[in-house]
Amino acid sequence: MGFQKLFGDISEIHLAPADSRARAELFASAALAISAPGSATLELALAGTPTIALLRPDLATYVAGRLFL
Repeated sequence: MGFQKLFGDISEIHLAPADSRARAELFASAALAISAPGSATLELALAGTPTIALLRPDLATYVAGRLFL
């Protein structure tokens, strides 16, 4: 099921621009962001944008995590 199908008209998908100033402006203007963990999540936090970080782990990472939790 696609992102647009789940969230419909309330969502827009934007790829982050390569230019750091344009990226900072985009992040600051967003009401909410969904991002993969990493430097983009840090940039969104610095911009003050609420962020949901999602990761789809591979099987080995999942199994290792299950052993420790």
